[in-house]
Amino acid sequence: MRGRRFTPRIAHEAKERFAVSALVAAGLGVCLVPLPPQHEVVRIPLHGNPRPSRRIVGCVRRDSEEQGPIARGIAAIEAVCAERAATARAV
Repeated sequence: MRGRRFTPRIAHEAKERFAVSALVAAGLGVCLVPLPPQHEVVRIPLHGNPRPSRRIVGCVRRDSEEQGPIARGIAAIEAVCAERAATARAV
């Protein structure tokens, strides 16, 4: 499969990582996961452009982003995202 392109036919969808890796382990498909799967599956690293990415969305109550714990949490997420973006550009 290395070097080949394919478009999967989506027949099953799962939201929980455990269920996703279980479907793949059962031979029912392929998946992209950010962490090692919980079942015995073959892992193939992805290369090239565009690199796989995911979107993280956070919600807070209006005017609560100034509260200490929430502000620190938002700042930590922004710092990690900026660091990862800089690392991705360097590759």
